[in-house]
Amino acid sequence: MTTDTLSDGDGGECGGGARNRTFLVDHREQSRMDEDGLTLGDAPRIGIVADDVTGDSTRTAGSGTLASGDGATDENAGAGASERKEALEDALTALDGDFEIVTGTPDEVRDAAPDLVVAVGDRALSSLARLENAVDAPILPVSTSAGVAPVALTDLQEAIDALGRGDATITRHPLVSVVADDSVVSRAVFDVSLVTDEPAQISEYSVHSRGSTLAAFRADGVVAATPAGSHAYAAAASGPSLSAAVDALSVVPIAPFTTRTRHWVVPDDDLTLAVERDEVDVLLCVDDRCLETISVGASVSIQADPERALACLETPVSRGPFDGR
Repeated sequence: MTTDTLSDGDGGECGGGARNRTFLVDHREQSRMDEDGLTLGDAPRIGIVADDVTGDSTRTAGSGTLASGDGATDENAGAGASERKEALEDALTALDGDFEIVTGTPDEVRDAAPDLVVAVGDRALSSLARLENAVDAPILPVSTSAGVAPVALTDLQEAIDALGRGDATITRHPLVSVVADDSVVSRAVFDVSLVTDEPAQISEYSVHSRGSTLAAFRADGVVAATPAGSHAYAAAASGPSLSAAVDALSVVPIAPFTTRTRHWVVPDDDLTLAVERDEVDVLLCVDDRCLETISVGASVSIQADPERALACLETPVSRGPFDGR
């Protein structure tokens, strides 16, 4: 296990030079920032990624149904691109200091070798997690789901000031790898779900963990959530809230046919969801992106990635799900 620092280093694949750091460590570990905080130079480089608008479908939280996603470019994204631009402008307005600001796509921000990445919204955080080559900087979640202890946009400057004083911790949130058809299709920060492609249509699903079949049930869908995601979509489906300190996933039926269906908390190293019977197409959704159709008899394997985690910053103005505020 390596340790993380925010002090000067050498090398770096992204051309970061003195900005290079390593955050590939035990994803359950929480550590204090160096007392020098972000004072790596006269003008720390801050990358900002606003919600990533894609052409994929997105779920309507808690309903098990799907809503049309936003387009991929400003020319065809409509309100989605407008909201992303507004979120980015609000973040820039909230910052007041001697910073070098870098904006753009997650790849562009990563390649600029920032000292800190500000992720505005859940989609931005998910898009950073999906990068093939991880961003080499801690991430400050802003206006995201509660599971990663975000700061409000109105508190962004106060959070940056706290980072400059070294008044923050780095908490590593696990990412899960999603395998379908014997290949990794994506990584998830929050959750993985199988949902019917039409509202109020029931299919049959089964849940397996470490070689045992836990249940089979009829429902609109099923969601498996990380501790970070257990406070979001899974919570809207009446799932349990998990602490980031546990190595587990919550599994929750979505709109089950029977009210006696149980919820499960299972180890995060070996979970499989399968489609036993369908009346309409069943879609595989990872975080808020629906990726592909899953056929009857097919399964999706989910497990924590031992080599990747999100290093998220928590400050005195961060608000987590268990802080009692």
